[in-house]
Amino acid sequence: MAESIAFLHNVEKSYFTAGGTVAALSKVTLEVGHSDYLCLMGPSGSGKTTLLNILGGIDRPSAGEVFIDGQRIDTLPERDLLPIRRTKVAYVFQEARLMPSLTALENVLLPSAFASGDEKQIRERALALLEKVGLEKRAHHLVHQLSGGEAQRVCIARALLNRPALILADEPTGNLDHATRLEIVELLEDIYEEGSSVVMVTHDPELARRARRKITIRDGRIEEQEAARLAIQD
Repeated sequence: MAESIAFLHNVEKSYFTAGGTVAALSKVTLEVGHSDYLCLMGPSGSGKTTLLNILGGIDRPSAGEVFIDGQRIDTLPERDLLPIRRTKVAYVFQEARLMPSLTALENVLLPSAFASGDEKQIRERALALLEKVGLEKRAHHLVHQLSGGEAQRVCIARALLNRPALILADEPTGNLDHATRLEIVELLEDIYEEGSSVVMVTHDPELARRARRKITIRDGRIEEQEAARLAIQD
């Protein structure tokens, strides 16, 4: 655990519905190392997103233990869990969840509302991140003036603002064309190479092959773990 950014031990998650209890995860143990890059694959309803949400502290398990950077989080009260989510973990979703009334730069700056620091330095970092994702000339454009791929790149820049150790990406390329999908995945690979860990949910075997590890989930259980490739190729 000391060398892991995230660790799940015997995690279970059940939901109670009108039709009875639904087991979303069953006895899942998973370790995500520092500077790791893995993808989660499996059919719809297999538990991938539930697993991602528990990794990030958005959801709590019904049983088992969850650790982020060596600290157990599943038993923490919400007030103690919030700072961990804000500083150590960031999400990139399938839909670009941006504030439509704000510019690209203002959207990137949103996480700074929960962080302390010099406003000028934070703004400079936000602009540098937009440059990193190729959008320095679109910094002052509103969301409706951006393409789908540009909006997703803004989301990635926003995710990086607080320097999280763990990036959780839930089908981040699902709504994009092939060329733009590759651009987004290459950005995630850059993030991995710079030292952050990336966990990505995808249905795309081509994207899965680019990760260091591939985890296949079926019926709430880890069915298979394999090395997708040893390193990112130049």
